[in-house]
Amino acid sequence: MMWEASPDADIMCRGSIYGTRGLDESSRLQETFPTVKRKGGGEMNSKERIRMVLEHREPDRVPIQDGPWAATTARWHKEGLADGITPAEYFGYEMAMFGADTSPRFPIKTIEKTERYIIQTTPTGAVNKNFWDHTSTPGLVDRPIKEKTDWPPIKERLAPDYTRVDWVSVFNSYHIAQSEGKFICYSGVYGYDGLQSYMRSDQLLVAMVDDPEWVKDMVMTIAKLTVEMAKMMMEKGIKFDAFFTCNDMGYRNGLLFSPETYKRTHKEADAMVYSFFHEHNMPVILHSCGCVKELIPELIGIGLDCL
Repeated sequence: MMWEASPDADIMCRGSIYGTRGLDESSRLQETFPTVKRKGGGEMNSKERIRMVLEHREPDRVPIQDGPWAATTARWHKEGLADGITPAEYFGYEMAMFGADTSPRFPIKTIEKTERYIIQTTPTGAVNKNFWDHTSTPGLVDRPIKEKTDWPPIKERLAPDYTRVDWVSVFNSYHIAQSEGKFICYSGVYGYDGLQSYMRSDQLLVAMVDDPEWVKDMVMTIAKLTVEMAKMMMEKGIKFDAFFTCNDMGYRNGLLFSPETYKRTHKEADAMVYSFFHEHNMPVILHSCGCVKELIPELIGIGLDCL
């Protein structure tokens, strides 16, 4: 980085730390970033600040962005965060995310509902169990793809369609974000992380090794839909500053699958997606949990701008 940052400041710009920190400590971290005026007067807005970072130039301060879980937000409200104030408003998050429904759009149904939990189907055809009193990764009850023949009927439902966007809500939020100078991202998920909504993780990892062409087809199908929906939104006048995608490919000590498996199953889709957004002057930002250092050369090679 071109600025000197304390350990706390470095942690803050990486995101996903607030689940283990109380409101008081998070407030202290916020104070690490005093407002700095740009030369010529006036504070940078979020759009200017993040653009400078992505261009490897020094902004007035480190941009702030995070995504705390609902249970964390509920805890903060109990600790004193005012009712009606979101963490985004309190900390000044700088990105605004917009996207489309790229699922097969199966109807959501409630299977069981108790005082402790609820079991429901999802738009991908999965069945999840969620608890009322805490937030965690959903309990896996069932997934729609158990063998290769389960994929074609789902693939048929993954065609571009204008009804995949809630246009009224998107335009209202978009105009607010624009007026506030936010950095506006088109957001979409299409890789291993997204496929876990269709297949059990263990079955998916085995398929990536045993039948990489099948997994590649699933990744590419959703990637193409992601791009087509971005085109529709841009044609309607929405101007994005970047593409933001998520694909958790690692755990604490390393990758969930090898770089060679990535090349066989993901690389072509990532290259296609990154190229599309670069053609529209939009940098690509990837969120990936875990240790993915081994993949960084491959990701840079196909055009990733920010990890």
